Amino acid sequence: MVRQDEEEPGIQESRQEMKEECLDVSQGQRIVILDSPDATGKTEIGKALSRLWDIPYFKVSTEVENWRNGSFVEALRHDQTWALDMFRQTGYSMICDRAFPAEFVYSHVYGRETDHTVLARVDEGFAELGTLIVIPRRRNYSNVRKDELVKSKMLAKLDRRYVEFIEWTKCHTVTMFVDDIECQIDRELEIIDEAWDEISRTEQGWSCHVANEIDRDTVTRRKRFDV
Repeated sequence: MVRQDEEEPGIQESRQEMKEECLDVSQGQRIVILDSPDATGKTEIGKALSRLWDIPYFKVSTEVENWRNGSFVEALRHDQTWALDMFRQTGYSMICDRAFPAEFVYSHVYGRETDHTVLARVDEGFAELGTLIVIPRRRNYSNVRKDELVKSKMLAKLDRRYVEFIEWTKCHTVTMFVDDIECQIDRELEIIDEAWDEISRTEQGWSCHVANEIDRDTVTRRKRFDV
């Protein structure tokens, strides 16, 4: 009899074969997630990066519906795990406008149910694929546009939680302060492009909060490794 915490040899071999296939297809794969408080220019940056790199831009169409129905935790358990599996098996590249980081942040700030076990598993999976998470932020949220769903007074709280996410995640992250480079989309793309190039060059990862050589006040980045 096989214990519940063990797998039959055939299942173990199948999982190993799938893992090796996924490693093969992920060569050259680029996955970028743009995630941050509202009113930071994610969509503009994401679409411009999509054109620059010639890879698809994706934003889930049910975001507002999930907000109103309170169904984000189910989207995490099903949609995000499905997306991770798809990226693993296909090697597809994509620019994603919001993903699991938003669930880490918004569930905490708004006190709604989430699944921390699934969050950690999805984060680890995207980290294994070399995902870069771009987090545009503002130094001051007092004069940003009004949003139907997220009140302006919540933006600073969301921002602080994104800082906690940077400490928590195992993925590469880049943070840029968009109020320092407002309306400079080329500069924002340069930051992301330079960050991706460094991911490709190094095998040891980034140390915590190493400032970008181009503008030390604009961007910080890191990658955590469990050695």
